[in-house]
Amino acid sequence: MTTQTTRQLVLNILVSNVWTALLDLSTGSPYTAASPGRGDLKWLAAFNLDPIEGTVEFAIGVDATIADQERLMPPLPLAQHETRIDNRGFTIPSAFGIWARAVPTSGSLPNMNVSGNVLEIIPD
Repeated sequence: MTTQTTRQLVLNILVSNVWTALLDLSTGSPYTAASPGRGDLKWLAAFNLDPIEGTVEFAIGVDATIADQERLMPPLPLAQHETRIDNRGFTIPSAFGIWARAVPTSGSLPNMNVSGNVLEIIPD
């Protein structure tokens, strides 16, 4: 028997080029997959709230030092006020979290929201 819990993840990105952990909406703290257990990431969405273009990058890691192999997917380019959704699904190993960063194309600071849905699975 296993315990399954759905987690909603959110993050508002207001700083350029800084990896930041997505937050568990129910606790307000950085999301980390339960130990023992895993998180099955069902989808990620990125919303560009600014009139500037940019990209959002996602990674699965244990801290803000993200190596190339930890990046989930190619960067998601976002036009002005654009929304993009990725529903390919990824597994988050025990004690790992989801990280995001925004890279605006101009020198402006970003204003981007990201959100996701994780099914957390904890074995008994």
